[in-house]
Amino acid sequence: MRKFSLIVALVLPFLTHSAVHAQEFDAAIGAGTMIAPSASSASGNHAPVTLSGGTYPVFSADLLLKRRFGVSGELAWRASRNLYGGFQPERPLFYDINGIYAPKLGKHAAAELMAGVGWASIRFYQALPPAAPSLAPTSSAAIISWVTSGAASVTTFTATSSFAPKRTLPDPK
Repeated sequence: MRKFSLIVALVLPFLTHSAVHAQEFDAAIGAGTMIAPSASSASGNHAPVTLSGGTYPVFSADLLLKRRFGVSGELAWRASRNLYGGFQPERPLFYDINGIYAPKLGKHAAAELMAGVGWASIRFYQALPPAAPSLAPTSSAAIISWVTSGAASVTTFTATSSFAPKRTLPDPK
């Protein structure tokens, strides 16, 4: 997955270079949390596990290409390890790629409609034996699942530009 992400990051600017004059690019950094059913609602022949809580840093970006259509992506992960089933250290990661449509709703508002696919990856960690101190302190295994995503939002803004107008100073003589 890392190789694919690197290839996309290196190739995407060249694919969009020919019509850069009409694009909009937004990037965001944030944090959130997860809310999921409690472990007591589990059924079946397995140990109940909860996924709720914890801080999830989030990085996202979108690029509108033509007629308010574009692409967006997002990456979120749990900032600290959690205990899966009360004993196994784990850290979930979520990432997705979406198509986006962002029509204007007047002079000071815009909508965003997104749909796409993503992946949920849970990384399990286990300490390596003390006989191998030169190696990394943990080893990990991952379970990856496909997910679908969708979102709708309305954004309001008060200014059309964040740049100050250029001012010329009089020539001192």
